[in-house]
Amino acid sequence: MKEKTTSICLLGATGFLGSAIAKELDDRKIDWVGISRDESEDPRIKKVDLTDKDALLDVFRCSSIVINALGSAKPKDYEENPTDTLNNLWQNAISLSESLKLGKVAKLIHISSAGTVYGEQNDIRHTEKSTVNPISWYGKAKVIEELYLEKHCQINDCDYLCLRVSNPYGNKKKTTHGFIDVLINSVLSGNKFSFYEDCNPVRDFIYAEDMAFSIVELIKVNATGLFNLGSGESHSLKSITDYIIKKMKGEHFITRESNKPDYDVLVNKICVDKLYQYRAKRNSMDVYQYIDIALNEKIG
Repeated sequence: MKEKTTSICLLGATGFLGSAIAKELDDRKIDWVGISRDESEDPRIKKVDLTDKDALLDVFRCSSIVINALGSAKPKDYEENPTDTLNNLWQNAISLSESLKLGKVAKLIHISSAGTVYGEQNDIRHTEKSTVNPISWYGKAKVIEELYLEKHCQINDCDYLCLRVSNPYGNKKKTTHGFIDVLINSVLSGNKFSFYEDCNPVRDFIYAEDMAFSIVELIKVNATGLFNLGSGESHSLKSITDYIIKKMKGEHFITRESNKPDYDVLVNKICVDKLYQYRAKRNSMDVYQYIDIALNEKIG
């Protein structure tokens, strides 16, 4: 068996979550290798399909910790083609599990989704002990994936850390991901941006660098189990768009023309007290600070 030469393998290293985590690891001078579905100029990142067990195993044999930051199919994919999308999720989970086992990985950090997993639950602030109640196939698939990988870790004596992340923003390499960055990018480029006119969604948002900080801190203290990962503060989408409209002094492209799809959670509020208990919480940039900085080029 190969010697464990690299401590961390980062799955999805070129994606929105993965690239933010990679930056944090680099900032702390922590050695890592990456796996991605896409090509990368970074020699540490290999292009590997998740179903390629041999290629996965080759990397896992050299890594003691695996961070699963792979992006899954979009919520709309599950609604339009649930059978094929769920089958693909299931096959990927099996391949990942078998490769983790054969590679004798000591710890798996799995990144899940807070809002979609908890679902709509009377506007309460969800804790890690809250009952999950997903309203979409996307959310149900996230729960299935969490439980499958948790069971794998229990059977194979592998530490398991599951992180339910809220809505990250602020990864400068990925400005077309998520409500905040898509909104800002649309305003700066003069493109139209519309959101739900039939309701007022509320979201917990977390700055991507703060998210990555929490993840690496939890690895540092060898945390296991389940954690909510967000800012702990929720904002209405209307208040955010109204702020931008005011800041742009009437020059805006924001409208409320679309209706909320049935599979989208309206209110996302999570409790992050457990992060504070582990001293893994940081709020270095809130939504409005980020908006101010991002729009400064336009109005400054």
